[in-house]
Amino acid sequence: MTPILADEDVDGRAVKIARDQFGIDIIRAIDVGLMSVDDPIVCNFAQDRGYVLITGNFQDYPGVIIDWAGGIREHNGVIIINKKHRNNFVLIARKLVEYAFLNLRNRVEWI
Repeated sequence: MTPILADEDVDGRAVKIARDQFGIDIIRAIDVGLMSVDDPIVCNFAQDRGYVLITGNFQDYPGVIIDWAGGIREHNGVIIINKKHRNNFVLIARKLVEYAFLNLRNRVEWI
């Protein structure tokens, strides 16, 4: 199972469902002291610890995710929540379960 790091903008209800009902290995950025820190710190934390990063904050992220998406930099994977789905915690939870069982190395997926 692929471990996932949920950025602070990911709906906590989705994380709770994925974790509690399906046993997905997922932590929230706020659980590890990454609340209101610069985005590169969140990216590096995920990369250094083998986490796939899920965020709904793509437009604010720096070039690191752009590099990941363009294949310029190796990464564990990133899941980007489209703006229209940010409040659909049931869909996000379902996708977290699906992605937790995939190898997302160097992949960028959209919800």
